[in-house]
Amino acid sequence: MGYCHYWEIKQEIGRESFSRIVDDVQRIILTLDDMGVRLAGPLGRGLLEIDGVHIAFNGLWDCGHAKNEEIVIPFPTVDPVGIGTSINAVRGSYYGMGTLLKHRTCDGNCSYETFKVVRACNESDKVRKGRYFACCKTGFRPYDLAVQCVLLIAKHH
Repeated sequence: MGYCHYWEIKQEIGRESFSRIVDDVQRIILTLDDMGVRLAGPLGRGLLEIDGVHIAFNGLWDCGHAKNEEIVIPFPTVDPVGIGTSINAVRGSYYGMGTLLKHRTCDGNCSYETFKVVRACNESDKVRKGRYFACCKTGFRPYDLAVQCVLLIAKHH
């Protein structure tokens, strides 16, 4: 359970189309970093992976942000705004199952689940009618913005 993005995409994206997706994603990385969205490799450490085969990243594991034990299974409020500190992020409880946050933040660890889009999906259990289904829980961490951007870029192309 948790705040999650779901998507469905062609089982195989053409090389040219995927190349355009990769180019656009690479163009936004520094802007996202300037906004406080620090990206890392799929497990929250190392470099993000962007190439002709896949795009994979996570938030930064050792982000240095203040810990907040109050943030458990985070969800956005109905009117969340941007990115901020964990100190003043909590707005209440999400039906007793989680924490409502007024902005994207972390609990002292900006990583959550790996986000990954592949050019060609070979996992038959994820493919139906030539399309594959995937999802990523972001825990409403700052890298959630990067996930949304990549999904919009992929949709555009």
